[in-house]
Amino acid sequence: MCLMCDGASIDEVRFRVHGCITQYGWYIQAVEAGNDGTDWAYTVGLSAGFDHPELVVVGLDFLKGGSLLNALAEEVGHGDMFVAGEQLRVLGDVAEPVEVNSRQFEHGTFATWSDYYSCLGPPLPRAHALQVWLPEVDPLRLDTASNVLGASGPNRAARRRRQRRKPSGRRYRR
Repeated sequence: MCLMCDGASIDEVRFRVHGCITQYGWYIQAVEAGNDGTDWAYTVGLSAGFDHPELVVVGLDFLKGGSLLNALAEEVGHGDMFVAGEQLRVLGDVAEPVEVNSRQFEHGTFATWSDYYSCLGPPLPRAHALQVWLPEVDPLRLDTASNVLGASGPNRAARRRRQRRKPSGRRYRR
């Protein structure tokens, strides 16, 4: 579900994010596949509320990715800390937390995180995330500078705006 795609204003989206973080301690942002065909989801709120890196999962649809991140965020809320290199059992498979390269933040992969904390003002929490890497699901690891999510093209809202601007019907030459 894309709130802005469905007509919500940026302030309404920010209010929703803040409400979820206030009520639950985190918010899950799902991102629909772009030009590269990759879905991803990430948390907003773990870094400031629990002094824990945000979590991201790549290659799962928004329902599975969101459920996985909610379950792991609940563990963080109960005091668990995930560390890069350890192994986790998720979705009946082994996953590994992997340090996310800081370029992901610079390139807007975590745009909701950046927007939310920018609106709150300083001090900003550390821009730090762990990918819950599922080798069977997602071959893309975000620990290298060359694998940047979301940098391959416009997001869904931008694609829809561009589509609406395209003229319909025939064009005539003079």
